[in-house]
Amino acid sequence: MKTGEWPMWYSIYVEPRIRELESKATSNAMSMLRGPWYVTCDKCGTRLRVELPAEGIESLLRTGNVMIECANPNCRHKIEIHLRDLIKGYLGHPSQVFWV
Repeated sequence: MKTGEWPMWYSIYVEPRIRELESKATSNAMSMLRGPWYVTCDKCGTRLRVELPAEGIESLLRTGNVMIECANPNCRHKIEIHLRDLIKGYLGHPSQVFWV
């Protein structure tokens, strides 16, 4: 990426996501943390749609992570999701978590 392209790319793709995250975080952080989140199982590759219950949000805030069970009946292992993964997924950075 050329020097002049970086500020334009940043203002088009990054700044709007930051403003949206800031707005949601200040207006209703609990709703944002609830999701929905799309999580990819790191064992079998199944993509899951997850809305965190109150207990899951509490775990995120207390410990920084939450455990989610894979919905694939042939897998069913526990997936550990960290708060940083949710933030990275929300900001569009590579992660096993995607926010929609």
